Amino acid sequence: GSKRTAPYLKLFKSLYGLKQAPKNWYQTLTLWFKEVDYSPSISDACLFIHKEKNYFISFHVDDLIVVGQIDVFKKLFLSRFPNSTAHSPDTLLGMNPVVHNDSIELSQPGLIKKGIKILGL
Repeated sequence: GSKRTAPYLKLFKSLYGLKQAPKNWYQTLTLWFKEVDYSPSISDACLFIHKEKNYFISFHVDDLIVVGQIDVFKKLFLSRFPNSTAHSPDTLLGMNPVVHNDSIELSQPGLIKKGIKILGL
């Protein structure tokens, strides 16, 4: 008799949730940053700087924070990654950011409440 093989699929792009997805996303994102003239920081692999325009981009997995002319970057980013969304963050790595004219305030009320509860205070 003939041997029957099971059908299979070959992935050409990474799927969200696969163990290699974060690494693949990092490689895709960093390659694109370099293509649009952002340079990696020597002290942080997730911080990219556009020296001429004085823009900064920091990211953690799939969360990006942009400092600079956000509308310009947003248009460029969404043209390359159209399935992404762009908005002001409500939270960032468990912190609540509040942007002021001359500063950014970070707070962690949820973590503080959790600590108080654990300590029974």
